[in-house]
Amino acid sequence: MNHEIDFYDPDFLDKLKDLHIVTRKLFQGRFKGKRRSLKRGLSLEFADYRKYSPGDDFRFVDWNILARLKKIMVRSFWDESNINIILFIDVSKSMCFGDLSKSIYARKVAACLSSVALENHDSVGICLFSDGIARAISPVHGSNNLLKIFAILNSIKTDGKTNIHLSISQYIKTIKDKGIAVVISDLFDSDGYKKSFAELINKGFEVNVIHLKSGNVDYDKISHNVCLEDSETGEYLHADLDSDQVIDEEKKYCNEIRMYCLSNQIAYFPVETSYPFDKFVLDYFKYHITAG
Repeated sequence: MNHEIDFYDPDFLDKLKDLHIVTRKLFQGRFKGKRRSLKRGLSLEFADYRKYSPGDDFRFVDWNILARLKKIMVRSFWDESNINIILFIDVSKSMCFGDLSKSIYARKVAACLSSVALENHDSVGICLFSDGIARAISPVHGSNNLLKIFAILNSIKTDGKTNIHLSISQYIKTIKDKGIAVVISDLFDSDGYKKSFAELINKGFEVNVIHLKSGNVDYDKISHNVCLEDSETGEYLHADLDSDQVIDEEKKYCNEIRMYCLSNQIAYFPVETSYPFDKFVLDYFKYHITAG
């Protein structure tokens, strides 16, 4: 079920005004922004020297270095540019499981990230997915698009199974510029998440993963000979499990995701829906400040 959310909390949004998403890579955007981008000769602030490549503008050749070292070196300069922030938001049926809906949590986090990105003149793209793309918009630029994004986030209806790889693969074919890809999902796709993250990395994206977990699961109710229902397919599974085994399996799966992300330089943010979302958002930006 879809619940409309009022994303406007003046006090909290005021805390986000001075924040921005820091990248480890340098991306070249299409619009003027508030982050550094290495471009050739578009600013007065010198960045570094690099070797001459065919087609480089001779105006930026350092003739003094050529005379002294007999090497052709070109001056590079800093410029301020924007980047794409692409939000891949899971809207599969499992995202509405539990009293503390992962879908609502995901939408609130996505709204905050969108607000910060647009405030810093970055571009924001949205891809809602389950077993395919449910709805998507190409990256938009300018704070006047924030209401449009809020409307899309409020239009979310959870349904279908999770197919992360198919959805992400389809979406990134439609955009040219790379940037930061933020995947917000419960990751109930044990095979697909690795393929999709690998494809994003291969395409030049910096990947962040926000792994949502239900924060209100009562494991004490689980005893031997239980009947489990798949929240996405409705299928039933009879199993001989106790609460400790279920907890161990969940920890094992989460640790597998964590180690995969660590080994591939993916920023991994696991969070339970019982954790206040505003604190999580501030934690997310604190990570980017220290990582940057």
